[in-house]
Amino acid sequence: MKGFSGSIGYSTSIVIEVWALRDKLKLANSIRIQSLVVELDAKVIVELPNSNSKTNGILSFILDDCRSLLGKFHQVRVEHVYREGNKGADALAK
Repeated sequence: MKGFSGSIGYSTSIVIEVWALRDKLKLANSIRIQSLVVELDAKVIVELPNSNSKTNGILSFILDDCRSLLGKFHQVRVEHVYREGNKGADALAK
């Protein structure tokens, strides 16, 4: 299990969550993980990489990166977990 933290400045919650997903995928790829389960408490972000909806601006760029990175894993699942069940993220937030 690995983790990270960082600052990207002011933005919308959706951009921040997609950016975090991309960084998680980059980290997992860099340490050569083949099978990955990513748990997110933002349901809309779980659905975005598989959607065909058009996005604009920075979100489109980051989402394209996510889609590309997802293709690099042998097995990968991006799942929604309720915030109450996401104890790791809750502990980091506190």
